[in-house]
Amino acid sequence: MFTGVRSLVCRQRSEASYFIPRQKFSVIPAKAGIQIVRQCPDAGQARAHHGRLNFCDTLSRHPARVSVRSGFCYAQPRRSIIHNMINRMIAVMVLLANLAHAQSHTPEISFLVTREGEFILTDARVDLPVPSALVWAVLTEYARYQRFISSMHESKIVSRSPEGSVVEQKGSFSFMFFSQGIEARLLVSEVPPNLIVTRAIEGDFQVMNGRYEIRQAGNNTRLSFSGRLVPKFSLPPIFGLSIVRYILLRNFREMVDEILRRDAEAHRVIRADG
Repeated sequence: MFTGVRSLVCRQRSEASYFIPRQKFSVIPAKAGIQIVRQCPDAGQARAHHGRLNFCDTLSRHPARVSVRSGFCYAQPRRSIIHNMINRMIAVMVLLANLAHAQSHTPEISFLVTREGEFILTDARVDLPVPSALVWAVLTEYARYQRFISSMHESKIVSRSPEGSVVEQKGSFSFMFFSQGIEARLLVSEVPPNLIVTRAIEGDFQVMNGRYEIRQAGNNTRLSFSGRLVPKFSLPPIFGLSIVRYILLRNFREMVDEILRRDAEAHRVIRADG
């Protein structure tokens, strides 16, 4: 009945936590996914203490965190705690990546991933101090993607037609314990010099549409991307969207880094020839 419960968590309105003896509590059956601990007879006395609760519930000898709210405590299933921990780890990794890019003086990237029904939507934008022709060149060199996008293992053009190019890509969605190999064939339509539209026609996605736009923004070139996807494979519940955001943001950053690297290389060649 109580499998998987090791941590009892509840909140008092003041957000304080207190030491309470183990014998003050007993667990009753769960309702709506939440387990409730019987009313603590000394709840008022418990509020007189300060610090963090540290005791074991009746189901485990592991430490548990408990607070008091109106004399009741709530048990949070272990699965919810694990989900929260993983979400926080992903958030920390994204934050560290943001700090690393800030210290490297790379342009700021606006990046948003949301869910709308079954669709995962992506919107990204960055202003780059490079010529628009260079951005176009990097985006359209599909056979080079695996050289600078870490999740891409293979990318090649398999055919061309008046409709566009068919690009076959193989890679993976990987983060910590989660790893999913992916394959896709994309129909890529180019409208030089500022628009690329992609659509999955085969592979591991029910829907995978993307749109790159290149525009002038003052002295910079603005690269924008919008996309939506529906994978055929299952993502982890609760934190699956966080994993997708982490991977797609990393891919976009690696694309931006390659554009900047190519621009710096071109400037070095010009200086050397001069």
